[in-house]
Amino acid sequence: MREEAIPTGLPAVSLEDVLNRFVLIVGEVNRGKTTFTGRIFELYRQRRRGPVTVVDLASTIVPPLNAGQGIGGKLSISASPGIRYFHDRIHAPRLESKGEGEALELAEENRLVIESLFENAFQESVKALFINDCSLYLHAGDARKLLGWIRQSETAVVNGYHGDSLGQGPISTREREGMIYLMEHCDRLIRI
Repeated sequence: MREEAIPTGLPAVSLEDVLNRFVLIVGEVNRGKTTFTGRIFELYRQRRRGPVTVVDLASTIVPPLNAGQGIGGKLSISASPGIRYFHDRIHAPRLESKGEGEALELAEENRLVIESLFENAFQESVKALFINDCSLYLHAGDARKLLGWIRQSETAVVNGYHGDSLGQGPISTREREGMIYLMEHCDRLIRI
């Protein structure tokens, strides 16, 4: 695995850096993971033909952390033929719930929705896969199962939260362990 830490700004990337690899982009909230994934997506679409599958797991509600600053967000993707886009209502369990019990219930609800999205996405062959906010699946889902989906594609660009700002607790522990598992099994790791 090749790893790079990007201290400021977003890194430059070439198509050759991502083709036929599982590239994982990780970092704290509001560091540009989704923006960078979108940049790679546009680069891929400009230079490659064929269908692209996008599984966007960004939560529907983007609550503010502090004045004017929210977290998460969907990929901004140009509409064009050949893009298979999958998204559904996804909760932000730690931010929407009033306690750990409710957060775990929301995480389990997300797991079921997300697994359904992946089942639909993989009804057809997936050559290029882009996943936004994979860490939401890891709140209650299985990292090995997620890696299995990722490895079914030739090229996979995946981003997810890996940090400390969203606190501790069972969801954060599962998420952290799942992200570490993916970090250990990716071909290229980019920390933003």
